[in-house]
Amino acid sequence: MSLEKRAGQGNLVRHQECSNQGLSHKLQRAGRHRATKKRVLFVLTIRTCWVDNMSEAIQTEKSGYSVCTIRDIGCQLRSEAKDGKLASVRAHDHPALAKNICFKGVAAPDLHNHKDRIRKPLKRVGERGEDQWVEISYEQAMDEIAEKLAGVVTKYGPESLAVSTSGWNTQSTHGMDRRFMNALGSPNYISGVSLCAGNTAAVNKLTYGWFVGADIGNTECIVLFGHNPRKHSWTPIFNAINAAQARGAKLIVLDPRVSDQAEKADLHLRLCSGTDAAMSLGWLNVIINEELCDKTFVAEHTTGFEELCARVNEYPLERVAEITGVDAELIAEAVRAYATAESAVIPWTPITDRQISSTSAIRLHSLQNSANMKKLDSQRHWLRWN
Repeated sequence: MSLEKRAGQGNLVRHQECSNQGLSHKLQRAGRHRATKKRVLFVLTIRTCWVDNMSEAIQTEKSGYSVCTIRDIGCQLRSEAKDGKLASVRAHDHPALAKNICFKGVAAPDLHNHKDRIRKPLKRVGERGEDQWVEISYEQAMDEIAEKLAGVVTKYGPESLAVSTSGWNTQSTHGMDRRFMNALGSPNYISGVSLCAGNTAAVNKLTYGWFVGADIGNTECIVLFGHNPRKHSWTPIFNAINAAQARGAKLIVLDPRVSDQAEKADLHLRLCSGTDAAMSLGWLNVIINEELCDKTFVAEHTTGFEELCARVNEYPLERVAEITGVDAELIAEAVRAYATAESAVIPWTPITDRQISSTSAIRLHSLQNSANMKKLDSQRHWLRWN
């Protein structure tokens, strides 16, 4: 059966990683050994594996609802098992969720049942690079890791350990990796969150107290900064944008590429890469100087507005056009369409997260979202402009 046909049936089961409880317990013992001797960087790499417990959880020819964790959206699907193994994934039977399935979800059985999937701890027995491994028990693996880690921490101190997790978010570890590093006493922890959503969440909280989700289902204007949801990538967002456009919502895309979303946008601003912050300052310049924001809202629910005005006045549209490469009139048209809409959203995107000026750009996106908040009385909160 082709992948395209399987996508019509589709669903994904939630992968389960190997249990880390015993490992965490033994590694915590190493965390008690702290020293202040000369620091060196010691990077510990742990190969996590998925435990093949489907035979225990799923009986022959059994189906049930599941959640896909291959991506961070967490699409709700159905999984089917046969002879104790995941056999297929299918679309959810609820009409509102049925379209939220992509190639990645449909491919779950191939991933889960792959012959090269690591199911038990492996220990290197040859020289580095020779790719020689032997299976060992979890007990032996935890004992050896704890012993070696304790020795490193005793000799060089806890900050000699650095950990980088490879998961797309922290759901797969339930935050235990960060908790372990805190207990050990080392700040040297990094994950994909540092490059994807982490800084947006922090800046949103700084600006108005929480990480906002875009209400695409009820908006009249959608602004995408480099974001390009497609049928098999960001599938629920792709479907939500299609539904919004079908009922008349406007779509504004800011992207140097002629992306899929740009091709069907009402307005496409082909700004130069990395100029999101300058573009956002230009948008706020128009919104403020043309009085497209609610003065009452500004007076009652914000602080630092005068400082913001001084800053955005340094970016008239002529200067913004020179920086971004987008015509000033087109910028103004997009801003007015956004600011005068009854409701408008700028959905989160990892594209802005990964720019050099990401913190400033994300902060400005937050303020742009807030400029349209005047229409949403139920969401009025204190806002920090500065």
